[in-house]
Amino acid sequence: MRTYKRKTQRVSEETFRAACVEVLENNRSLRIVADEFNINFMTLQRYCKKVKDDGFTGCNGRRPLNYLIECSKMYFCLSTKEVRRLGYEFAIKNNIRVHDGWRENKMASADWLSAFLKRHPHLSLRTPEATSLSRATSFNKENVNNFFDLIFEVMARYNFECQDIYNMDETRVTTVQRPEKIVARKGVKQVGSVTFAERGTLVTLALAVSASGNAIPPMFVFPRQNYRNHFVANGPPGCIGTANKSGWMIQEHFIIFLKHFIKHSRCTKERPVLLILDNHDSHLSLEGIELCGENGVIILSLPPHCSHKLQPLDRSASVYGPFKKYVNSMSDAWMRSNPGKTMSIYDIPGLVRDALPLATTPNNIQSGFRVSGIWPLNRLIFTDDEFLTSAVTDRPNPNVGNEERDGDKGKNGDVGRPTGREENFADATRQEIMNDHPSESATGISAEEEQSKPSILERHQTPPPKPPGSPVLIEDSDVSKPSGSGLSGHSKTHYSPSDLRPFPKATKRLNTRKGLKKRKTAILTDTPNKNELQEEQEKRNAKKIKQILKSKGTKRDLSTAIATDKKPNRKKNKRAKYEETDDSSDEDTFCLICSEPYCNSRPGEKWIRCTTCRQWAHEECTDGMNPLFFQCPNCDSDDDLSD
Repeated sequence: MRTYKRKTQRVSEETFRAACVEVLENNRSLRIVADEFNINFMTLQRYCKKVKDDGFTGCNGRRPLNYLIECSKMYFCLSTKEVRRLGYEFAIKNNIRVHDGWRENKMASADWLSAFLKRHPHLSLRTPEATSLSRATSFNKENVNNFFDLIFEVMARYNFECQDIYNMDETRVTTVQRPEKIVARKGVKQVGSVTFAERGTLVTLALAVSASGNAIPPMFVFPRQNYRNHFVANGPPGCIGTANKSGWMIQEHFIIFLKHFIKHSRCTKERPVLLILDNHDSHLSLEGIELCGENGVIILSLPPHCSHKLQPLDRSASVYGPFKKYVNSMSDAWMRSNPGKTMSIYDIPGLVRDALPLATTPNNIQSGFRVSGIWPLNRLIFTDDEFLTSAVTDRPNPNVGNEERDGDKGKNGDVGRPTGREENFADATRQEIMNDHPSESATGISAEEEQSKPSILERHQTPPPKPPGSPVLIEDSDVSKPSGSGLSGHSKTHYSPSDLRPFPKATKRLNTRKGLKKRKTAILTDTPNKNELQEEQEKRNAKKIKQILKSKGTKRDLSTAIATDKKPNRKKNKRAKYEETDDSSDEDTFCLICSEPYCNSRPGEKWIRCTTCRQWAHEECTDGMNPLFFQCPNCDSDDDLSD
């Protein structure tokens, strides 16, 4: 038997599937199909019985498949149990025979899920990256088109080259590393790795890179009251440092970084440069904007909550993704070289000195600008699938807002504006997603069947009406009739997964924001935007003065109130001294967004805590996010880069 040679050839799996489709879907004779495909008719009969019992073949198999793919694109993915429940509901509604165990558990079996994944090899179990709701909904075509409109305007006005375009962003480096994968004994339930502490101390690193592949020496922000030069003694060449109690970037330190940037970029009014950054409050100081205007730095801000796609430094293929991994590896190496010693914040510049050159390679930097569509300029870099995450909150724009936007464009003149094709780009792309869906041959659904869609599931949740211009999903037209539907009273309705579980759609937004201005992409160094920042600063200073005078009941020097914004010293007694010692931990707490200390809080002002780093922030500074799921921008950015 060792030398036995098979005298017949095995039939391939693809041939069996094609023959099975002819028998089950096209209702052809089993013997005729077996002769055509050169298959034994009994073998084909057994295969057809095995497939037919499942009930999720042909159109019934494509509908759940398309539904799962669309849900994953919208970032509202289904877990394995939810897929099994969906399979059970889909089978019951479409009169597909199911096992008794399905009815008892109200879900399909694990074997069915395994077989479903095997039939569709382009589906797999994945671990998703946590993406905040603000980022998922703010990254839409309108915001992206507005950003690229401004880039085209600036490029036409100043004719920037790649060495004149810079991107600046901050990231955090902590004294506690994240353990890497290690080699250990198989079968052990828990494998440990030593870290320096439970929670590390944060040091902020600010970096600017150009589209040509060059990098400006970084700046460190240490969590100390006073800064000393020895903090960065072992840091990268040319780096600088500063310090504050929180260790976060604030407006005063951003001005220091701007002076450092102007020195190394050698920009002037005759040779201006473009600096692209996010809309963090520390970047919106009037003094910094005036400093940039005097030295030829044109500042362009990104749309809010879009830095994970539009910021070159934040892209996983660019600088900060590899930088985090290199710092993590070097922290492990430092711990092994210094056993029993705890890393301090003064050791971080030395790690950055070794890790930063490995991450800021010209290839990495240029890759970040390329995938963001900034250089070379490519406003079509993002596909329609990437905008599906914002379909949950798609709403029609009011006509008044469009007229005001058109009026503003007319006031600014035609200098540097893109061509007519670029101006109408936003309107033209609203219909692009309509053209990317499968055709009739791909989905098996005709236009006549689309019009015959009945009103179903009146007892279940009904999806809200879609606004005009919103993307049409595949499953919205998945209701069809059999070929013999001409007989009245004998038609059979087929339910799609989107009928059982409609795609998520947000209701009308409630205006719950209290005095918090929503930012947008803008050229901050232009005169209208600069005047707007000046008015905001004057209103903020007047509000602070009013609050201080109201809380104290006595008049103070207004210039001192604006500069310090601190409470006057009270008469110290034993009780006050006891309370001061008791609340020392609260006084050392700073807001993650605006860096204002807790001791300067207004009476009744609410604070919420980040669920990741356990640090605090004003509720007004968090853009109205849910306190139960609040994640600070720094932790949110680190989660995107960790994978």
